[in-house]
Amino acid sequence: MEFLVTKKHDQYREVTTLSRPVIYRCIEDKSDRIPNYGAQCFPVEGAKSEYLVKSDIYNFALLKIGFVKIYERTTGRLMAEYREMRKYSDLLPFFVWLRWAGEPSTLVRCPVNSQFDTFQYDVLKVRESSP
Repeated sequence: MEFLVTKKHDQYREVTTLSRPVIYRCIEDKSDRIPNYGAQCFPVEGAKSEYLVKSDIYNFALLKIGFVKIYERTTGRLMAEYREMRKYSDLLPFFVWLRWAGEPSTLVRCPVNSQFDTFQYDVLKVRESSP
C-alpha cells in the first residue's frame, strides 16, 4: 500500500500542509502477532501502484459527507466512485436528559451499510481478477 502524505496533524489537531509531499510505502509486518494488523512504512521516491485512491470527508454541522474516488494512474481516468452521507441527531446533547433533542445519539447513514473504508479493496479485487 502506498500513501501520499500532504498534511500533518499535531497532538492538538492543528493541521499543517507539508511544503513537500512524501510518498510512503507500507508492507505487512509478518513478525506482528496479529495477522493483517501491523505494517512497516517507509518513504520512497515514487509510487508503483497502477491506481490512485483519493478519500475526502466534509463536515457540515451535523452532516458528514464522504467521497472515495479511484483513478487509473497512467491515464487519469476515473474508474469508480463511492459517496456516503451521515447525519447525527444530537443537536443539543447536553439537553438529552430533558428530551429537548429527541432520542439520544442516533446515526442515519446512506447507504445503511458503510463501505467508506473498504470500497477501494472491493473495486480493485474485481479489477485484478477480471481478464
